[in-house]
Amino acid sequence: MSSKHFPSLSDRAAEAAKARAAALEKFKAKAEDPETAKRRQEMAEASLARDQRRAAAEEARRVRIEEEKIEKALKIEQDRIAAKKAAMEAAKAAMEAAKIQREKEAEESFMLQARRDLALAAMRSAARRK
Repeated sequence: MSSKHFPSLSDRAAEAAKARAAALEKFKAKAEDPETAKRRQEMAEASLARDQRRAAAEEARRVRIEEEKIEKALKIEQDRIAAKKAAMEAAKAAMEAAKIQREKEAEESFMLQARRDLALAAMRSAARRK
């Protein structure tokens, strides 16, 4: 029983086959269309350009990271050299201060010995006069 409002199974299968064939024809026509080919070429070029920009950005990021590592290592080395220089200057200052202290102590010792010698000489001189 087939009617306009209630198609039979064979009518529905035939309509579906026609619809599939029409969709396939539409797809084939679209695939062969020069506009579609042009759009695909433009999309491929845009994708390639995007990939190139992405690769360039990634390379720039790698270079920046490497430069930061080098700068960090340089800063550490400069800090190490500065600390070593400061330690050497502190040691030099300590040695200079120790030298000055020894000279001062030697001078004080010499002055003390000179006073003792003068006092002894004065006592001997006084003893001779009597």
